[in-house]
Amino acid sequence: MLIERHGISPAFIPLGGLYAGLGSAIGASITYWVARLGGRPVVDRFARIFRIEPALIAKAEDQMHRWGSGLVLIGRIIPGIRT
Repeated sequence: MLIERHGISPAFIPLGGLYAGLGSAIGASITYWVARLGGRPVVDRFARIFRIEPALIAKAEDQMHRWGSGLVLIGRIIPGIRT
C-alpha cells in the first residue's frame, strides 16, 4: 500500500479525519466569535483586507434575512459552497 511505504499505518486515516474535523470546527468557531463580538465594523475591515466588495456583503445579508438558518444548513452541506 502507498501509505505503508511511508511508514504510516492505515489505522491513522480515521485519526486524520478527526484532526481535520476538529480543525474545521475550531476555525469556524473562531470566525463566528470574531464576527459576533466585533460586529459589522470587523466584517467591513476584513472585507477591505481581502478585497471583498461591499455589495457582495449586502447581498449575503439580504439572503440571510430572507432564508435564515436554512441558508446556513444548505451552505454547510454542499461541498463547493462550504469551502
